[in-house]
Parts: sequence; C-alpha cells; structure tokens
Amino acid sequence: IKDVGKLIEPLGIYYGNFKNGLKDGHGRYEYKNGLVYEGSYIEGFKTGEGTLYNSDKTVSYSGNFDKGVPNGKG
Repeated sequence: IKDVGKLIEPLGIYYGNFKNGLKDGHGRYEYKNGLVYEGSYIEGFKTGEGTLYNSDKTVSYSGNFDKGVPNGKG
C-alpha cells in the first residue's frame, strides 16, 4: 500500500511517499540544520537519483545515492 504524507523525526521532516510504513518513492527531507534532500527513496533509504541542497539552496551533491550515501561523482 502506497501513501503520501509527512514524518517528523529528530533530524528533520520528511514529506513524500510511503510504502508499508517506510519512505519509498519520491520524497523531500528538510533537515533542522537547513540541508534539504529531494529525490528517490527505497525501503526507507535515499536510493537512486537525488539532490542534496545546502542551507543557502546551492547544490551540495546531485546524482546517485545508495542506501543513504552519495554514490559516484554526482
């Protein structure tokens, strides 16, 4: 079952798709320190294409993620 919603966590707030209670599909995570991730999630992890923005909205990394970790040159 896929749902769309919001999840408040200690590090920030997730907005996006859920599947079986986990972040799954397209989502946006707004960290309390100002960083923002927007992109793909699979089974709760940033996986696939995504972009991490600095607090000043400049791109920190754009490319592939594997279980939450940037993977490749970006």
